[in-house]
Amino acid sequence: MVTVHEDRFDEGVAYIQVPLTEDIDETTVNRLTFANESYPVEQTFVEDGSFYLQISTSNIEDLVGEAFIQKSPLSDKANNIVKGLSFQVLETGESISQ
Repeated sequence: MVTVHEDRFDEGVAYIQVPLTEDIDETTVNRLTFANESYPVEQTFVEDGSFYLQISTSNIEDLVGEAFIQKSPLSDKANNIVKGLSFQVLETGESISQ
């Protein structure tokens, strides 16, 4: 389930958590770029079996229902092509920090 979390120490920062699947490895995820017209993605990182998108926002509830779409396809070291990824934020979660 895709969840948005508020930064524990910075109220203007939110992290969207997307669980990884067996089809997407951690080395590939670090190079994925996503787009949303209203909320630009500032940074992505991997932690504990999920990847996170860092977004600037003053209200994390506004991100629920927002869709994010992969900007461009890429391939990993095993020649797996990753393209057409998209997801929608479904709910808010507990505060976290990076």
